[in-house]
Amino acid sequence: GDTDKDKKWTEIIGGMTIYKDAELKTYLEQAGFHDVQIHKKKSWLCITAWK
Repeated sequence: GDTDKDKKWTEIIGGMTIYKDAELKTYLEQAGFHDVQIHKKKSWLCITAWK
């Protein structure tokens, strides 16, 4: 969640969590993934990684 718009969705959908790209990268690395790449375009986020 990089913008205030992201908060809107967590208020609408109960139990939903929006993570920042750096948080997801950390979680993936802790789970044993490597070569984590983050691709951002407008409000879209795509993360690729190898295990």
